[in-house]
Amino acid sequence: MNLDPQDVRLVDGLPTTTPERTIADLVRSGHDLSHVATVLGDAVRTGQTTTERARQALRRVHGERFTRATWPMILRTAELDPLRVLEQLRRWANDPGQSAIAPEP
Repeated sequence: MNLDPQDVRLVDGLPTTTPERTIADLVRSGHDLSHVATVLGDAVRTGQTTTERARQALRRVHGERFTRATWPMILRTAELDPLRVLEQLRRWANDPGQSAIAPEP
């Protein structure tokens, strides 16, 4: 498998795939999409990636048609509704002491 340089990151001096490429590879290897959503949610909530970078990697690896069909379901399962995330990020920008992604009420 050939990796694009943008899909590689050094961690403690060792080359690893980026979180977004790892997510795309989980889909490629047939992992359940609910598992993929959990990984995506954790990566976004901990600031390791963004939903946009993950979507772009998924599109590069699997194509636009696949991504368009699966992305909304992955976001919903990860509880990363784009409008909810945007609102929470706005709140966080106004109060940096608050978690960027607050738990559901």
